[in-house]
Amino acid sequence: MLDDAAGRWPELAGDRKALLMRVLEIGARAVAAETADGPAASAGEQRIRLTRRLPDLVDVDALLSDAAWR
Repeated sequence: MLDDAAGRWPELAGDRKALLMRVLEIGARAVAAETADGPAASAGEQRIRLTRRLPDLVDVDALLSDAAWR
């Protein structure tokens, strides 16, 4: 899991504690979002929730740089 996180956040690759904290932070946000919305959220509500989470899931700067394609 931490190796995957290091690929996602290369700026933290040398600091496994920071990687673990980032993974925990994002996981906690995901759990809170699911709890707040409840399991009966409509497909539209789920799309909106996912769209709001995109900045946490996708590193746009990495995708726009050459690093994402190496």
